[in-house]
Amino acid sequence: MRSFILQIVCILGFSMLSYSQVKFNEVQPSNSKTQMDPDFYKYKDWIELYNTSSSSVDISGYYITDNKDKPRKWQVPNGQSIGAGKYVIIYCDGEDVTGKAMHTNFKLSTSGDKLYMYSSSMLLLDSVSIVDVEADYTYGRLVNGTGAWASLSRPTPGAANVSTTVKGLAPKPVFSIKGGYFNKEQSVSLSTTLSGAVIRYTTDGSEPTENSPIYSGPITAKKETKVTQKYGHNREDKTGVQHYGYPSTLDYPNNKYKGDRDYGFVIKAKVFHDDYVPSLTEANTYFININARSLPVVAISTDFDNFF
Repeated sequence: MRSFILQIVCILGFSMLSYSQVKFNEVQPSNSKTQMDPDFYKYKDWIELYNTSSSSVDISGYYITDNKDKPRKWQVPNGQSIGAGKYVIIYCDGEDVTGKAMHTNFKLSTSGDKLYMYSSSMLLLDSVSIVDVEADYTYGRLVNGTGAWASLSRPTPGAANVSTTVKGLAPKPVFSIKGGYFNKEQSVSLSTTLSGAVIRYTTDGSEPTENSPIYSGPITAKKETKVTQKYGHNREDKTGVQHYGYPSTLDYPNNKYKGDRDYGFVIKAKVFHDDYVPSLTEANTYFININARSLPVVAISTDFDNFF
Protein backbone atom coordinates (compact mmCIF):
# COMPACT_ATOMS: atom_id res chain seq x y z
CA MET A 1 0.00 0.00 0.00
CA ARG A 2 2.80 2.38 0.93
CA SER A 3 4.54 1.50 -2.32
CA PHE A 4 1.36 2.24 -4.25
CA ILE A 5 1.01 5.67 -2.56
CA LEU A 6 4.67 6.38 -3.28
CA GLN A 7 4.13 5.61 -6.94
CA ILE A 8 1.18 8.00 -7.09
CA VAL A 9 3.21 10.74 -5.41
CA CYS A 10 6.07 10.20 -7.84
CA ILE A 11 3.74 10.34 -10.85
CA LEU A 12 2.10 13.53 -9.57
CA GLY A 13 5.46 15.06 -8.81
CA PHE A 14 6.79 14.26 -12.27
CA SER A 15 3.60 15.64 -13.86
CA MET A 16 3.81 18.92 -11.91
CA LEU A 17 7.52 19.23 -12.69
CA SER A 18 6.76 18.81 -16.39
CA TYR A 19 4.05 21.44 -16.22
CA SER A 20 6.20 23.96 -14.32
CA GLN A 21 8.99 23.84 -16.88
CA VAL A 22 7.08 25.89 -19.50
CA LYS A 23 7.19 29.61 -18.81
CA PHE A 24 6.16 32.94 -20.26
CA ASN A 25 9.43 34.37 -21.54
CA GLU A 26 8.76 37.45 -23.68
CA VAL A 27 5.72 39.55 -24.60
CA GLN A 28 5.20 42.22 -27.25
CA PRO A 29 1.92 44.14 -26.78
CA SER A 30 2.56 46.51 -29.71
CA ASN A 31 4.25 45.11 -32.81
CA SER A 32 4.54 47.39 -35.85
CA LYS A 33 7.77 46.16 -37.43
CA THR A 34 9.33 43.34 -35.39
CA GLN A 35 7.88 40.23 -37.03
CA MET A 36 4.90 39.37 -39.26
CA ASP A 37 2.77 36.39 -38.39
CA PRO A 38 3.08 33.55 -40.95
CA ASP A 39 -0.67 33.17 -41.58
CA PHE A 40 -2.07 36.67 -42.13
CA TYR A 41 1.25 38.38 -42.90
CA LYS A 42 0.54 41.22 -40.49
CA TYR A 43 2.40 42.68 -37.54
CA LYS A 44 0.55 41.31 -34.54
CA ASP A 45 1.06 41.20 -30.80
CA TRP A 46 2.66 38.00 -29.53
CA ILE A 47 3.77 36.05 -26.49
CA GLU A 48 6.68 33.66 -26.28
CA LEU A 49 6.70 30.43 -24.24
CA TYR A 50 9.99 28.80 -23.29
CA ASN A 51 10.64 25.20 -22.26
CA THR A 52 13.29 25.29 -19.53
CA SER A 53 13.64 21.51 -19.36
CA SER A 54 15.93 19.02 -21.11
CA SER A 55 13.01 17.15 -22.70
CA SER A 56 10.06 18.01 -24.92
CA VAL A 57 6.84 19.12 -23.21
CA ASP A 58 3.36 18.55 -24.65
CA ILE A 59 1.38 21.77 -24.13
CA SER A 60 -1.83 20.50 -25.75
CA GLY A 61 -4.79 21.55 -23.64
CA TYR A 62 -2.96 24.31 -21.77
CA TYR A 63 -4.98 27.48 -21.12
CA ILE A 64 -3.78 31.06 -21.59
CA THR A 65 -5.90 34.02 -20.55
CA ASP A 66 -5.73 37.75 -19.88
CA ASN A 67 -8.64 37.51 -17.42
CA LYS A 68 -8.22 35.61 -14.16
CA ASP A 69 -12.00 35.28 -13.88
CA LYS A 70 -11.99 33.43 -17.23
CA PRO A 71 -9.10 30.96 -16.83
CA ARG A 72 -10.26 28.84 -19.79
CA LYS A 73 -10.48 31.79 -22.18
CA TRP A 74 -8.17 30.26 -24.80
CA GLN A 75 -6.91 26.68 -25.02
CA VAL A 76 -3.80 25.46 -26.79
CA PRO A 77 -4.89 23.10 -29.63
CA ASN A 78 -4.01 19.42 -29.69
CA GLY A 79 -0.69 18.33 -31.12
CA GLN A 80 1.33 21.25 -29.78
CA SER A 81 4.63 20.70 -27.99
CA ILE A 82 7.83 22.60 -27.21
CA GLY A 83 11.20 20.93 -27.64
CA ALA A 84 13.85 20.96 -24.93
CA GLY A 85 15.20 24.49 -24.50
CA LYS A 86 13.00 25.70 -27.35
CA TYR A 87 10.49 28.50 -27.83
CA VAL A 88 7.03 28.86 -29.34
CA ILE A 89 5.39 32.10 -30.47
CA ILE A 90 1.64 32.56 -29.99
CA TYR A 91 -0.01 35.57 -31.67
CA CYS A 92 -2.57 37.44 -29.59
CA ASP A 93 -4.74 38.90 -32.33
CA GLY A 94 -8.29 37.67 -31.66
CA GLU A 95 -8.31 35.39 -34.72
CA ASP A 96 -8.62 32.14 -32.71
CA VAL A 97 -7.17 29.90 -35.43
CA THR A 98 -4.20 27.59 -35.82
CA GLY A 99 -2.29 27.52 -39.08
CA LYS A 100 1.44 27.86 -39.37
CA ALA A 101 1.21 29.49 -35.94
CA MET A 102 -1.29 29.62 -33.08
CA HIS A 103 -3.57 32.65 -32.69
CA THR A 104 -5.52 33.38 -29.49
CA ASN A 105 -9.09 34.68 -29.23
CA PHE A 106 -7.96 37.79 -27.35
CA LYS A 107 -5.60 40.71 -27.92
CA LEU A 108 -3.05 42.35 -25.66
CA SER A 109 -3.48 45.81 -24.20
CA THR A 110 -0.81 48.44 -24.85
CA SER A 111 -1.52 50.11 -21.49
CA GLY A 112 -0.64 47.12 -19.32
CA ASP A 113 -2.08 43.63 -19.02
CA LYS A 114 -1.79 40.41 -17.00
CA LEU A 115 -1.41 36.94 -18.45
CA TYR A 116 -2.01 33.57 -16.81
CA MET A 117 -1.10 30.08 -18.00
CA TYR A 118 -2.83 26.96 -16.69
CA SER A 119 -2.30 23.27 -17.28
CA SER A 120 -5.05 21.17 -18.82
CA SER A 121 -6.03 20.20 -15.23
CA MET A 122 -6.20 23.90 -14.24
CA LEU A 123 -2.94 24.18 -12.28
CA LEU A 124 -1.58 27.72 -12.44
CA LEU A 125 1.79 27.36 -14.18
CA ASP A 126 2.90 30.94 -14.67
CA SER A 127 1.69 34.53 -14.75
CA VAL A 128 3.10 37.92 -15.67
CA SER A 129 1.95 41.51 -15.16
CA ILE A 130 2.90 43.47 -18.29
CA VAL A 131 3.91 47.09 -17.85
CA ASP A 132 3.22 49.86 -20.36
CA VAL A 133 5.64 49.01 -23.17
CA GLU A 134 6.61 51.29 -26.07
CA ALA A 135 5.76 50.06 -29.58
CA ASP A 136 8.25 47.47 -30.89
CA TYR A 137 9.86 46.98 -27.50
CA THR A 138 9.16 43.85 -25.47
CA TYR A 139 8.69 42.84 -21.86
CA GLY A 140 10.85 39.80 -21.15
CA ARG A 141 12.87 37.83 -18.65
CA LEU A 142 16.51 38.83 -18.22
CA VAL A 143 17.38 35.14 -17.83
CA ASN A 144 15.32 32.85 -20.06
CA GLY A 145 12.51 31.15 -18.16
CA THR A 146 13.63 32.15 -14.67
CA GLY A 147 14.92 35.70 -14.51
CA ALA A 148 13.26 38.94 -13.46
CA TRP A 149 11.16 40.82 -16.00
CA ALA A 150 12.22 44.08 -17.66
CA SER A 151 11.51 46.22 -20.73
CA LEU A 152 13.78 45.09 -23.58
CA SER A 153 14.79 47.30 -26.48
CA ARG A 154 15.79 44.36 -28.73
CA PRO A 155 12.91 41.93 -29.36
CA THR A 156 14.01 38.31 -29.86
CA PRO A 157 10.96 36.23 -30.86
CA GLY A 158 11.85 32.53 -30.87
CA ALA A 159 15.36 33.13 -29.51
CA ALA A 160 17.18 33.86 -26.25
CA ASN A 161 16.46 37.24 -24.72
CA VAL A 162 19.17 39.88 -24.95
CA SER A 163 19.67 41.92 -21.79
CA THR A 164 19.37 45.33 -23.42
CA THR A 165 17.17 46.61 -20.63
CA VAL A 166 15.70 50.06 -20.24
CA LYS A 167 14.72 51.90 -17.09
CA GLY A 168 11.31 52.89 -18.36
CA LEU A 169 9.55 55.35 -20.62
CA ALA A 170 11.23 58.74 -21.04
CA PRO A 171 9.03 61.73 -20.10
CA LYS A 172 7.55 63.77 -22.92
CA PRO A 173 9.27 67.05 -23.83
CA VAL A 174 7.87 70.31 -22.50
CA PHE A 175 6.88 73.11 -24.91
CA SER A 176 7.32 76.70 -23.70
CA ILE A 177 4.24 77.79 -25.70
CA LYS A 178 1.15 75.72 -26.35
CA GLY A 179 -0.34 75.67 -29.84
CA GLY A 180 -3.09 78.07 -30.86
CA TYR A 181 -3.83 81.24 -32.86
CA PHE A 182 -1.25 84.04 -32.84
CA ASN A 183 -0.90 87.37 -34.65
CA LYS A 184 2.89 87.08 -34.98
CA GLU A 185 5.64 84.49 -35.15
CA GLN A 186 6.36 82.54 -31.96
CA SER A 187 9.72 81.42 -30.56
CA VAL A 188 9.09 77.95 -29.11
CA SER A 189 11.56 76.37 -26.69
CA LEU A 190 11.65 72.66 -25.84
CA SER A 191 12.97 71.13 -22.63
CA THR A 192 13.17 67.84 -20.73
CA THR A 193 13.60 66.90 -17.09
CA LEU A 194 15.62 63.78 -18.00
CA SER A 195 19.34 64.34 -17.50
CA GLY A 196 21.55 63.27 -20.41
CA ALA A 197 18.64 63.05 -22.86
CA VAL A 198 18.28 64.70 -26.26
CA ILE A 199 15.14 66.04 -27.89
CA ARG A 200 14.54 65.31 -31.56
CA TYR A 201 11.85 67.11 -33.52
CA THR A 202 10.14 67.55 -36.89
CA THR A 203 8.14 70.36 -38.50
CA ASP A 204 6.65 68.45 -41.44
CA GLY A 205 4.03 66.40 -39.57
CA SER A 206 6.13 63.21 -39.47
CA GLU A 207 6.94 61.30 -36.30
CA PRO A 208 10.33 62.15 -34.75
CA THR A 209 12.84 59.30 -34.94
CA GLU A 210 16.42 58.70 -33.85
CA ASN A 211 17.43 60.28 -37.19
CA SER A 212 15.43 63.50 -36.78
CA PRO A 213 17.19 66.81 -36.04
CA ILE A 214 18.39 67.31 -32.47
CA TYR A 215 16.86 70.31 -30.74
CA SER A 216 19.51 72.91 -29.96
CA GLY A 217 17.63 76.19 -29.65
CA PRO A 218 14.25 77.93 -30.02
CA ILE A 219 12.17 77.03 -33.07
CA THR A 220 10.39 79.85 -34.90
CA ALA A 221 6.76 79.02 -35.56
CA LYS A 222 5.82 81.09 -38.60
CA LYS A 223 3.07 81.43 -41.14
CA GLU A 224 3.02 78.54 -43.58
CA THR A 225 1.69 79.15 -47.10
CA LYS A 226 1.83 76.45 -49.77
CA VAL A 227 0.56 76.32 -53.35
CA THR A 228 -2.29 73.87 -53.71
CA GLN A 229 -4.70 73.03 -56.49
CA LYS A 230 -8.15 71.51 -56.35
CA TYR A 231 -9.08 69.22 -59.18
CA GLY A 232 -12.11 67.25 -60.29
CA HIS A 233 -12.23 63.53 -61.02
CA ASN A 234 -13.35 63.21 -64.68
CA ARG A 235 -15.64 60.25 -64.04
CA GLU A 236 -16.98 60.76 -60.54
CA ASP A 237 -16.61 64.54 -60.33
CA LYS A 238 -14.90 64.28 -56.94
CA THR A 239 -12.72 67.05 -55.60
CA GLY A 240 -9.32 66.51 -54.01
CA VAL A 241 -6.27 68.53 -53.12
CA GLN A 242 -3.11 68.42 -55.16
CA HIS A 243 0.08 69.63 -53.53
CA TYR A 244 3.06 71.47 -54.88
CA GLY A 245 5.15 68.50 -56.07
CA TYR A 246 2.65 67.23 -58.66
CA PRO A 247 2.71 67.85 -62.44
CA SER A 248 1.29 71.19 -63.59
CA THR A 249 0.04 69.99 -66.97
CA LEU A 250 -3.15 68.31 -65.72
CA ASP A 251 -6.45 69.45 -67.20
CA TYR A 252 -8.32 71.19 -64.37
CA PRO A 253 -12.11 71.63 -64.66
CA ASN A 254 -13.55 75.11 -64.67
CA ASN A 255 -14.50 76.87 -61.44
CA LYS A 256 -12.05 74.84 -59.31
CA TYR A 257 -9.90 76.79 -56.85
CA LYS A 258 -6.26 77.26 -57.73
CA GLY A 259 -3.89 79.24 -55.53
CA ASP A 260 -2.30 79.57 -52.09
CA ARG A 261 -3.51 78.08 -48.84
CA ASP A 262 -2.53 78.81 -45.25
CA TYR A 263 -1.34 76.03 -42.95
CA GLY A 264 -0.57 75.72 -39.28
CA PHE A 265 3.07 75.33 -38.24
CA VAL A 266 3.44 71.91 -36.62
CA ILE A 267 6.17 70.94 -34.18
CA LYS A 268 6.46 67.32 -33.04
CA ALA A 269 9.08 66.26 -30.51
CA LYS A 270 10.26 63.21 -28.56
CA VAL A 271 12.83 62.64 -25.82
CA PHE A 272 15.59 60.07 -26.49
CA HIS A 273 17.94 58.50 -23.94
CA ASP A 274 20.05 55.34 -24.19
CA ASP A 275 18.67 53.98 -20.90
CA TYR A 276 15.00 54.70 -21.62
CA VAL A 277 12.30 53.91 -24.13
CA PRO A 278 11.80 57.03 -26.32
CA SER A 279 9.03 59.21 -24.97
CA LEU A 280 5.60 59.53 -26.45
CA THR A 281 5.33 62.29 -29.05
CA GLU A 282 4.33 65.76 -27.95
CA ALA A 283 2.87 67.94 -30.72
CA ASN A 284 1.60 71.49 -31.05
CA THR A 285 0.18 73.41 -34.01
CA TYR A 286 0.63 77.18 -34.32
CA PHE A 287 -1.70 79.21 -36.55
CA ILE A 288 0.14 82.45 -37.35
CA ASN A 289 -1.82 85.44 -38.77
CA ILE A 290 -4.84 83.27 -39.48
CA ASN A 291 -8.26 84.41 -38.33
CA ALA A 292 -9.40 82.44 -35.28
CA ARG A 293 -12.58 80.44 -35.74
CA SER A 294 -15.70 81.00 -33.66
CA LEU A 295 -16.00 77.26 -33.02
CA PRO A 296 -13.40 75.13 -31.21
CA VAL A 297 -10.70 73.78 -33.54
CA VAL A 298 -9.02 70.39 -33.30
CA ALA A 299 -5.64 70.29 -35.05
CA ILE A 300 -4.71 66.89 -36.50
CA SER A 301 -1.19 66.54 -37.86
CA THR A 302 0.30 63.60 -39.74
CA ASP A 303 2.89 62.78 -42.35
CA PHE A 304 1.79 64.02 -45.80
CA ASP A 305 2.25 60.51 -47.25
CA ASN A 306 -0.55 59.20 -45.01
CA PHE A 307 -3.12 61.04 -47.12
CA PHE A 308 -2.28 59.22 -50.36
